[in-house]
Amino acid sequence: LEIRLVVYTNDILLMAETKEKARDQASSLIYMLQCLGFTVNMEKMVLDPSQCLEFLGFMIDTTKMQLSLPAQKQKRFGRVLTVIRGGACNSLHPLKTNWENECYKSSDPTSSTVLQEPTNEPDGL
Repeated sequence: LEIRLVVYTNDILLMAETKEKARDQASSLIYMLQCLGFTVNMEKMVLDPSQCLEFLGFMIDTTKMQLSLPAQKQKRFGRVLTVIRGGACNSLHPLKTNWENECYKSSDPTSSTVLQEPTNEPDGL
């Protein structure tokens, strides 16, 4: 089989040039994994080929060749950055030397950031 895969633990992303190839290769991969004794959870699989999907928490868009974080994850990550900026760096990484110098503590609230500012939505960290 000539299949392009991204594998992380038990998550597999199959990439193909066409939808037909993706379907054929997915069937072959499932068969091969089952023959090797793996249990394949068909309920968790996305068998309809797509050029835009979420994988390992990232949005992958092959039409734009982009990898991005969904908005909800950006908000959660923004809250983590707020904790770090607030001076909690020492407790987050007690074994890292000079961590204090690496923390970003800006006095300018308009400084640029890639992520959205955190909100007060109760969705947890």
